[in-house]
This record gives sequence, C-alpha cells and structure tokens, in this order.
Amino acid sequence: NHPELIHEVFEDLSELRLSSPELDKIRKAMMQKATSGAPLDLEGLSDNLHNDGMAGATVRVVEELTGPGIAMLDPFARPDATLEQAAIGWTGVFRWHRLEDLRRDLKAAEDDLGRDMTDEKQTRFLALKEAVDVATAEAVGFDDT
Repeated sequence: NHPELIHEVFEDLSELRLSSPELDKIRKAMMQKATSGAPLDLEGLSDNLHNDGMAGATVRVVEELTGPGIAMLDPFARPDATLEQAAIGWTGVFRWHRLEDLRRDLKAAEDDLGRDMTDEKQTRFLALKEAVDVATAEAVGFDDT
C-alpha cells in the first residue's frame, strides 16, 4: 500500500527471511521490480507479478490488501496510513522479525556448540547471544516510543 517506501527499506527487505515460499517469491519479485523501475503501486505490481507466473499468490495478497481482510492489517499497512506511519510500522515489524531470526540462529549455534565445543563455535554462539541482546533492546525500545 506504500510503494514509495521500498527504496527506503530495500536493505531490510533484502535481509528478511520469510517462512512462506510464496511470500518470499513475492518479496524477491518486488525487489527485482523496484530495481528495474517497474511500477510498484498495487495495480502495477499485481500485473507484473501475474505476468511472472505468480497469479495465485498475487491474487491472494492483493485481496488481503484491498478486500475485507484489510481490517486485519495493522493500521500502518492500510492505504490511509501516512508514509511516516508506514515507515515507523515497518521498522517495528522488521525489528521483531530480525529478532526471531537471530533467536533461531542462536538456538542452532547453542545446539552446535553442545555437540562440538570448539573455540570457533563458542565465539559464534557468544556473538549471536550479544546480537540477540542488542536486537531485543532495539525491538523493545522501539515499541516503547
């Protein structure tokens, strides 16, 4: 609903890990479209994605963004939100997603360290633990503002 925001959040968007392959495919296509200068408004993006063989996924996403499901969207994602509201909302959501990714990475590093205690694995574990602590403070601090 706020295509002009993509260039501001492009780096964050490129780092975003989505568990849904369908949504991840749309994320990658949006990024490619953004770098090619293709229209990113809802209609232009929908047409482009539809032409790229993602008709089913695109129809569902567009329906969620424009149909009755719009009431379930966070207020910052709705079409009537200002660009500033959308940017602030995106930042908060992205920080929580990044925190979840880091927590998964930390758990994997902890398991790996438990199986094979090496200096390298301990260093990775400690670095990830620190990254989780920082990301937690950022996410919680951002929500408090």
